[in-house]
Amino acid sequence: MSSIVWSPDGNTLYAATGSGGSPSRTLYTLNPATAVLGTPLSPLDGRVLVQTATGLYCAGGNGTPQLHQIFIGTPGSLVTIGTMTPSGETFGLGHDYSTGITYVTDIASQFGTINLATAARTLVVPTWLPNAAVCPGGCADDIRGLAVAQSNLFGNE
Repeated sequence: MSSIVWSPDGNTLYAATGSGGSPSRTLYTLNPATAVLGTPLSPLDGRVLVQTATGLYCAGGNGTPQLHQIFIGTPGSLVTIGTMTPSGETFGLGHDYSTGITYVTDIASQFGTINLATAARTLVVPTWLPNAAVCPGGCADDIRGLAVAQSNLFGNE
């Protein structure tokens, strides 16, 4: 699995396979007690998931990263929002429900926020990094996962 995320009600765990999965880039439900995958729900054009108040989203892409909204149980459930700019393969997405901000990291070690309506990214220098002042535009070293809990942002290299 390349990414997992809970539904807003906390009752469903979704999982995405990455490029090396079989089948690759596919959305599943995942039983949290047994780690057994459910039936494939949707093909994905991306491998990083984020759940927000407005829905479930996925992103990825090597050369041209796209942001998509996923509509579970609906034919044609993957709706492209747009190409993320500036571009870079998405490594992590995390959403802060208290502020409505969605965060993104990418292969170029850039950190920022993403507009879920347009896919536009705004790069920011995170103040929580020890050398943030000397590396504007991105200091996160390949953070491959983001999570927000009680307005605290967590990353995993």
